Amino acid sequence: MTDKLKPCPFCGHKVNAELEQQTRWICCPNCEQGIEGDADCITANALVELWNSRPAEDKLLADIANLQDWLGAWKESIDISMQTIAKYMTISGAQEEK
Repeated sequence: MTDKLKPCPFCGHKVNAELEQQTRWICCPNCEQGIEGDADCITANALVELWNSRPAEDKLLADIANLQDWLGAWKESIDISMQTIAKYMTISGAQEEK
């Protein structure tokens, strides 16, 4: 189950976990941030789910994806505009030569 743990949200380091004992814990050996819970109060799956829940991170990733889509559409629009301008300049230049 520890292979499903996300890295530390504070420093990005791989975390250590003990999920089979009475006191269950997940902790970062680098920055020493972590969570723990008693086996009578929280299941190992619930502790992993709690550690892996990153609503702010998930929102930021969704925002980044939306901005990348917007940027792609914007670049496409600029490319079309540049092609139109180049075409107009070519036609205008040909008319001036006459």
